[in-house]
Amino acid sequence: MITPSIVEGLSPLEAYHKDLAAEGHSSAPCLAAAVRLWQGNSRRAPQSLLREAADKAAEQLGEKILRRGCSYDARPATSSIAILRLAAQETELAGYLHLSGVMLDTVAAACRPKSTAEIQVLADRARNARKRGRYDLAEGRALRVLSTAKIGTNDNLLARGYLELAGLAQARGNYPEAGTHARSALRHGLRARNRRIVGAAHSALGIRRALAGELDEAVKHFGAAYDLAKPNEAQFFEAVANLAQVALDSGYPLFALRIARHGLGRPLPMQSAFALLGTAAKASAAENNVESTMWATEEIRRLSTSDRHPREAAMALAESWEAHSKLGRLRTASSFRNAALRLGTAYGLGEVLHRLDRRAPRVEPKRALELRASRVSILSAVGDESSEPIRVAIGS
Repeated sequence: MITPSIVEGLSPLEAYHKDLAAEGHSSAPCLAAAVRLWQGNSRRAPQSLLREAADKAAEQLGEKILRRGCSYDARPATSSIAILRLAAQETELAGYLHLSGVMLDTVAAACRPKSTAEIQVLADRARNARKRGRYDLAEGRALRVLSTAKIGTNDNLLARGYLELAGLAQARGNYPEAGTHARSALRHGLRARNRRIVGAAHSALGIRRALAGELDEAVKHFGAAYDLAKPNEAQFFEAVANLAQVALDSGYPLFALRIARHGLGRPLPMQSAFALLGTAAKASAAENNVESTMWATEEIRRLSTSDRHPREAAMALAESWEAHSKLGRLRTASSFRNAALRLGTAYGLGEVLHRLDRRAPRVEPKRALELRASRVSILSAVGDESSEPIRVAIGS
């Protein structure tokens, strides 16, 4: 019988209702698989139960997602553990963080101790804890990934551990530490020849360079992440969002808006939508375009009515505050700041609270920067797009 250490003592259905978004949003993917996984009993061997739950998950996910596999895995999802990890990942990307955590905890209890699968699940659980604002728990899990992976010198798992520590440091607002861990992740990812991990590490390093004002270097990292992420939709949209942000910081608000709309014009994960809409809001404000700013910020408000992806939602709300402040729309700006403050306080989001704990900045270009098509392939993919408002579609 599987006896998992469950997220906050929740069953799958309780976790689902805890995550349940505002009316009109889609239901959680793989809920049936999560419930079946939970319904183990002493008459069935755990492997039999896992296979049955994995079969349900595979049916719900579809062949395309199974071939893609988990974000940082080099292979498609074929084993029961890999399929259930993928199901938990897709559930998490849809914003059902507690339900995803329940699934991962249940799968972890069925893994062979010290196996590669157990460490992969542990890294996934570290990511899930970070997204739920449980930073100390996330750090402990990431450090356990590293200590176990070092025993067998497994570069893939070492890179995963460092990536989780980088994400945690970024969430806490410690960008120098995030850069250090990202460089370690890049080193091990290159040794393992895992393009997905290498792309994620480049993305993290690009953020570090951009915040340090080294925008030319940031473009190189984001361009590499974009090229490496194309088979992975979540990483692809993250790369697009980062490129849009660096274009804005480089003094090209119209170009930043074009890149953002390039990503927003197709179904995308909710966390990516928040990032692209935040950049679109600030770019529109930099051009004194009230209508476009209102479109972007109202989409952010609409999507943030649920508690899914609280960090990304809070950052986008903070960017909406900055955008409306730039336009002198102070009452509207205050409402967005208050919404961001509520989320930041509730989830202990240090980087959001730090951002809000100062006067709204003017949206000014830092310096000119040439973004050449020969260096960043997204430039050739972004054409003269329509300026009509887009209804953002959340999907996989």
